[in-house]
Amino acid sequence: MPSHTNTFRVASAALAATVAVLLAGCGSGDSSSDATSAAASPSATGALPSATESPIGGDVLPPVMIDSGATSAEAKVGDTLVFNVPDPVNTKISSTDTSVLELQQGYTDGSATFNPSATAIANGTAVVTVTEPGKAPYEVSITIS
Repeated sequence: MPSHTNTFRVASAALAATVAVLLAGCGSGDSSSDATSAAASPSATGALPSATESPIGGDVLPPVMIDSGATSAEAKVGDTLVFNVPDPVNTKISSTDTSVLELQQGYTDGSATFNPSATAIANGTAVVTVTEPGKAPYEVSITIS
């Protein structure tokens, strides 16, 4: 009659073999991939991606936040500028130069509320007039480089 220790060892070995087979089946499906290449990947080692690799999500930069009452801001072509105001839906923005900034009024889609924003589309300077409900309008000089 086998001892409990031997039964435990056999069961442990069988479990380890099953896990190894299951993990091998979790690969990318590329027959050239192996454990060595997976172990060397940045996500497996915890290393940051190299300069030639894109992190998950690509090269997305955070928006330039413009607080209520601000008088100036700077951004680069391609940046998004977000006007951080207390009442996004009822605040209105306008620009002196729509060839520099493409504006988007604040809105709600039923599940989220979006602040007024602008996309920097060309080099130059534009003055954005911000009109918040119950307050005097103010101007923000925005320089795009």
